[in-house]
Amino acid sequence: MMTSIRVKIWAALTLLILLVSTLAGAGLYAVRLYQQQVRDVTWRVNVLPAAGKLSRHVAGLQTIHGELRGIRATRQSLSTTFGDGFRPVLETQFAHTLSDLKQGYEDYRQLLEDRVQEIGIEESFAHEFSTVDSIRWTIIELDAIVQQQGWSTGNPGLEKVENLLVTMQNHADRLTV
Repeated sequence: MMTSIRVKIWAALTLLILLVSTLAGAGLYAVRLYQQQVRDVTWRVNVLPAAGKLSRHVAGLQTIHGELRGIRATRQSLSTTFGDGFRPVLETQFAHTLSDLKQGYEDYRQLLEDRVQEIGIEESFAHEFSTVDSIRWTIIELDAIVQQQGWSTGNPGLEKVENLLVTMQNHADRLTV
C-alpha cells in the first residue's frame, strides 16, 4: 500500500517536472524567435532609409529625363533650338544624380552584406540580393547609354533610358517593402 502511494507520487512528480521542462523549453524557444524578429525589424528600420534614398535618386533621374523629353518635344513643335542651352545642364544633373544612385546602391549592398555576415544566413536574403543585382545590371546599362554622345537628343536613347528608369524604380520599390 505504501509503495503504491510512493509510486504515484514519483509518477506525478516526474510528470510535473516533464511538463515544467516542456513549458520552459517552449518559452525559451519563443523568446529566441522573438529576439530574431526584433533583430529583423531593427535591421529593416535601419535599411529602409538606404532603400528610400535609392528610390529618391531614381525619381530624380526620372524627373530630369522628363525635362529632357520636354526639351525634345518643344524643339520639334517649335522648330527652333529652344532648350538646347538647357540640355547640357540637364545632362550634367543626370550624370550627378546617376553617380549619387551608384553610391546609394553601394551603400545598400554593403548593409545587406553586413547583415548576412552578422547572421550568416544568405538564403533569407535571396530576394534582396536578386533585386540588388537587378538594380546593378540596370545601372550598368543606363551608364552605358548615358556615356554615348547625344543620348538625350535621339528618341531611341531617351526611350531606352525611360524603360531602364521604370525598371529600376520597380526594383527600388521592392526594397522598401
